[in-house]
Amino acid sequence: MAYYKRLREYLEALDKAGKLLTIDRPMNKDTQLAAMLYLQERGLSDEQHKVFLFTNVFDSRGNRYDIPVAYAALRTGFGDIALKCRPEELREKVLKAYANPIPPRLVAQGPVQEVVYTGDRLLEKGGMDEFPVPVTHPGWDGGPIMAASCWVTKDPDTGARNVGVYRSHVYARDRLGIHMAGPHRDIQTHWQKCRAKGIPLQAAIVVGGPPNLTYVGTASLPPGTDEYALAGAFAGEPVELVKCKTVDLEVPANAEIVLEGELTTEELELEGPHGEGGAGEYLSMGDMQPYFTIKCITHRKDAIWYATARGAPTKGLLLKRLREDLNMPHVLAASSIDSTAPGSLSVILIKIKKHTDPKEVQRTLDAFAEPDNALDEGYANVPGKQIGTTYIIAVDEDIDLRDRDMLWWALSSRVQPHRDFRIVRYRTKDLKNPSFLPDSEMEKIKHNQFHPNVQLPEASRVLINATCKWPYPPVCMPAKKIMEEGLAIWQELGLAPLKLREPWHGYELGHFPRQFAEDAERAVRGEYYKTSEMRARKRVKIDYPPLEFPEVQKDK
Repeated sequence: MAYYKRLREYLEALDKAGKLLTIDRPMNKDTQLAAMLYLQERGLSDEQHKVFLFTNVFDSRGNRYDIPVAYAALRTGFGDIALKCRPEELREKVLKAYANPIPPRLVAQGPVQEVVYTGDRLLEKGGMDEFPVPVTHPGWDGGPIMAASCWVTKDPDTGARNVGVYRSHVYARDRLGIHMAGPHRDIQTHWQKCRAKGIPLQAAIVVGGPPNLTYVGTASLPPGTDEYALAGAFAGEPVELVKCKTVDLEVPANAEIVLEGELTTEELELEGPHGEGGAGEYLSMGDMQPYFTIKCITHRKDAIWYATARGAPTKGLLLKRLREDLNMPHVLAASSIDSTAPGSLSVILIKIKKHTDPKEVQRTLDAFAEPDNALDEGYANVPGKQIGTTYIIAVDEDIDLRDRDMLWWALSSRVQPHRDFRIVRYRTKDLKNPSFLPDSEMEKIKHNQFHPNVQLPEASRVLINATCKWPYPPVCMPAKKIMEEGLAIWQELGLAPLKLREPWHGYELGHFPRQFAEDAERAVRGEYYKTSEMRARKRVKIDYPPLEFPEVQKDK
């Protein structure tokens, strides 16, 4: 089958892979759906995670919904299934997609417009009450949140289109909030331009598009980049679009639901609070944001609501930026830590090719030292503009970026903080982190964040060179050949299946003198006495004086 045109095709693929859990019992969208997600995250290993499909949903007001909820379909590490490749091919596929965009294709009609509500009929089915939008952090959030929806807008001057994943807060049956995430986002540029012209910003919110659209919507791309073309590159064919009914925008023809309308440029309304990120992250207190007035609702006859607690992480853009745009072929991988732990997105790991010149390692880290330099071209997901990133860590080729134990090993054995740490300061555009300023001071900044003269908080990040600076002794475990023989015996005995983590055998890191290698070879042959005889012949006399110890006064 070609790439998924519809969310439901992706859900079928997850089901076939044993990764979809369908729950038919009645579930309250305002309290119970999110609890299931976080119980999974904090109670199961990554390999055990599944996507939830809730088919029998009601709310705390007693309403029941005909529309099922697909929860966290891109949230739980299924990028290889979502992009139809093997896990080890994922990063390379992302790189190729950025290099070979495929423009979208406009079609006359599509399933997303099988049902249309507008004008006097807008609230015929209840408007937003038709849809089972979950409360994603019950007990803390100010209302139902759409955290996986793609906002489509256009630059009013150039016509350049942008697709981005932004939080949407349900205010009323025909009104939503938005959190535009800071002045580095294209949607805020579009909004500021419309404000200068005295007009609202037209927008369309896509719910339940194909997975490739959500992936590109979470990436911060250079201004003018068409996310639909990048999504087409992931699919290997153009994304089919239809014209919206009431705004001058195009949306995926095979999406589940689309909300059309206008984002005001005249007023701001308190949006939030809302839990940011995964388990253990801090509540983001509310701030003043524009609001969205719905003019038209379109959806499939058998629509599925897609929800998540936060957007899907996209990997590959940073690697492309370093390797290709900044000519750093020694960078083998670059990504945030693979973890559901709090704050994992604040750590970026960069894998460096073996034998790379130390000056090149330093150049790579230096790319993150100047948040406002001209190389950044004004977009976020690139060196120097990693929003919320606090630690940039360069590691050697032998370090598995997915293994936190190996990361700690590199930090403990290949780093001297006085030499290998560097702190750089910058003005943050991320207003969610509570460590910048007390909330009373942050509230003033947040409520005035669209003012041209607002003074954003000072922030800093740490650049860490955790690579070997010179040849190191071998990793001290049995050699690979010995371990492979042991593995064969293990399997022969029918012992418990192994999931071997790197490193699972010893290997050289540049410093292993020939004499020691020969000694080791004799040891495995049982000839270690011969080694001892050779060493005995090379004994040396101690030719330095002994240490002097003070006399100890004995008690009388």
